[in-house]
Amino acid sequence: MLSLSFFLPIALFSIKNMHGNIHSDIAEHSRGIYDLLVRSPDAISDIEKDLGIVPENYLGGGRGGISLAQWNEIKNREDIEIAAPVASLGYFTGINSTLGVLPSPHQASAYRVEYSTTDGVNDYLYNTYEQVFLESSDNILANLVRQTEMFSFRHPIHALFPLPVTYNHLVGIDAEEEEKLTGISFTSIVFGKEQKGLAQGFGSDPELLEKVHIIPVMQLQDSNVVVKAKIEVGELPFTNEDTLQFEEQWGVSDIDEIISYIDDANYQQFFKELMETQKTNTIYHELEFTEFLKPFNAEGKGIVVKEDGSLVDMDEYNQSVSYANSTNWNNITRYYLADPVNYKQTDEGLRVEKIGEENGIPIYRHLEEKGIRITEANQSQELLSVMTDAVGFYHIDDKQESLAASPLGIYQLEPVTHIDASGREITLTPTFTAGSYITAPAEGVTNIESAEFVMGDKPIDAIRVKVAGIDE
Repeated sequence: MLSLSFFLPIALFSIKNMHGNIHSDIAEHSRGIYDLLVRSPDAISDIEKDLGIVPENYLGGGRGGISLAQWNEIKNREDIEIAAPVASLGYFTGINSTLGVLPSPHQASAYRVEYSTTDGVNDYLYNTYEQVFLESSDNILANLVRQTEMFSFRHPIHALFPLPVTYNHLVGIDAEEEEKLTGISFTSIVFGKEQKGLAQGFGSDPELLEKVHIIPVMQLQDSNVVVKAKIEVGELPFTNEDTLQFEEQWGVSDIDEIISYIDDANYQQFFKELMETQKTNTIYHELEFTEFLKPFNAEGKGIVVKEDGSLVDMDEYNQSVSYANSTNWNNITRYYLADPVNYKQTDEGLRVEKIGEENGIPIYRHLEEKGIRITEANQSQELLSVMTDAVGFYHIDDKQESLAASPLGIYQLEPVTHIDASGREITLTPTFTAGSYITAPAEGVTNIESAEFVMGDKPIDAIRVKVAGIDE
């Protein structure tokens, strides 16, 4: 009796205190949008096991490990409310559109566009395009270019350039389960009911569409592609008489004909000398296109740079001024599979080594290039396997914070910062090429069935599970 009277108040206090801890720790803090993360044991790296932490950027490169049959087995359990699969398919591109540069040429002129991307700390030169306009005898300006990929952008009146080909992170999901989890509708990519985009629209090749597996893509409208550009425009001192001398020098009747020698070293040297000629009335811009460029470019949007350096949507500009543009699907049959970032534990902390470069841009993941360009397939008769078709958009808007928590963060990731020598924090950004250390969010999503076609019979990297019946 004495012992009971002594220990009972302590026991009751302990039970009350335990209930308080459980309520605080589990009910208030533990349960998020989902409860469990299911992954293949083969996908878990040694460093994850050592630290007991899932890297936030683990989905930037994945090789699957879970089959659709295994996912369905989990989904159909009575004690499972939601089982939302996610598969990292790799890095794909969309529709490549046009940059127009004003003023349009009215006499012999030279144009240069230099594209770069950034990781927030360093800028990396990606590609440079150049054009020269020369006066010809029929009062029409002849257009010379340095690269064959510029052929479709040659125009006698306007200075047009390709916007850079950007590679964007594509993720496979199940539209129904993902909507339960996030509240976002993905009906445009439901398997068997997929909508059609521009790649299957007017001007598409029926033979090509029969040969490839079409991957429908909804693009993340809240995401932007980080692209910078340096643009230089200037007038050249060449007249019609100079053009006649060039024609005589090359033995052609029309200066346009020398474009057929584009792969010849003499042509490249001639073009270089034209570009290096002293220019007058030069205009120079340093611009960022980030707010204008969306991953996969579902609408085939282009940009016009005005004389004052301001940017305008090409479709809007076209409503008031007749202006040419070009849309290119050449790269939508080519993509990269990527491995996860390889973290190494050192005495100084975690470390990631650069493993290579692409066009001068650092790569931190092992990449495997798949597919070829459409033009290459036409020339070699090689079979194409997949083709992306951007069919719509989705927004995360006010869901950004709730969808950011790792490892759900396939749509919005927590910021990664670089601290420089002075202690200043700089937010890092993913470059627009595959292989960036900073994982891009799911810039596009497709159905999980397409993921199986790309990744094989075990395409799923993770399943985010919400347990049924928990309400407190």
